[in-house]
Amino acid sequence: MKSSAHSDETATSLPAFPLRLGIIGCGGILRKIYSEILAGLREQAKVVALCDLSEASLKQVGRIFPEARLYQRISAMLEREKLDAVMVLSSETANARITIEVLAAGIPVYLEKPPALTLEEFDRLREAEKRSEAPLFVSFNRRHTPMLQGVDLPVSPVRIAGQMMRLGREVSDFPYTGLHLLDSLLYFTQATPNKVRVEFMAEPVPTWRLNCLLDGTCVTSIELIPDGGDHREYMQIVAKDESMEIQFPNPESHYSEGQVTRVRKGQCQVFSGEEGISPHEQMGYAPSLRGFLKHVAAGDQTPDIYSLSSSRSAIAIMEAMMDAYLTEMTPPEPANASTPSEQPKHESR
Repeated sequence: MKSSAHSDETATSLPAFPLRLGIIGCGGILRKIYSEILAGLREQAKVVALCDLSEASLKQVGRIFPEARLYQRISAMLEREKLDAVMVLSSETANARITIEVLAAGIPVYLEKPPALTLEEFDRLREAEKRSEAPLFVSFNRRHTPMLQGVDLPVSPVRIAGQMMRLGREVSDFPYTGLHLLDSLLYFTQATPNKVRVEFMAEPVPTWRLNCLLDGTCVTSIELIPDGGDHREYMQIVAKDESMEIQFPNPESHYSEGQVTRVRKGQCQVFSGEEGISPHEQMGYAPSLRGFLKHVAAGDQTPDIYSLSSSRSAIAIMEAMMDAYLTEMTPPEPANASTPSEQPKHESR
């Protein structure tokens, strides 16, 4: 009887659909992707508050969600609104800082990638997550791609190759985009990277090359090109008795719906993502948000697919990508203008 009473009390304390949703960040990812998804989830979520430093962005998105109150300060939104959950869709440089503030207020968070830019920032966010009574859900949308749900990858791979290519992307912040493929590599293989080497080459085409061993034995090479010939993104996984190639869905690429090709014992099997569904569904954005709303309404703890801790290795590699880029692009210090006799002596101590 006591257990039943406790269950009733817990059930009444859970938020009910539609959840009262606050959104921080009114940029392109909200306007172009999540606003359309939320329009189809009115029974699950109601956007009651929007927050952005830009008054122009607030007004623009406010027309999409006319019932939402507008804020330019996060603290004001958190103090005045009774929110069931918050979506953090801010800039990459602000994601961790904003999420820490919302978690401190005890509100569940849906955080777009990247959750952090450095391991130091990642660790601060992880500590904030541990201190908070509210759960953190990190959205790496590729993890939710319908085409890959239930797909068994080759067992004990010996070699993995992958490439992400985009058209006309800014080189300086491309590691944030490259994190998609890095996370997919580590999440779907459930492997640990060892002996990681990251290089950046500015010529002839700006390119990052990643080489490592997964679980100490699987030779892995990844190439990331901000301005190539397509929006292609793929992984090829080779094991002793089979191989698999995954073309991730992207409406701007040749594989708009995605495609998986498996070769096993000489037999080739090809299947693609479902035709006729939206790109937001194919790419995993919509399933990710639906799952978040469902888990918050149920009072669930964070499932592994949304786990912050599972992205630590990918964040470390992304940070190494940025370091490699900055090292390559930093001009050498000017030579000392003094004569050889005037130059200071360097003595070992």
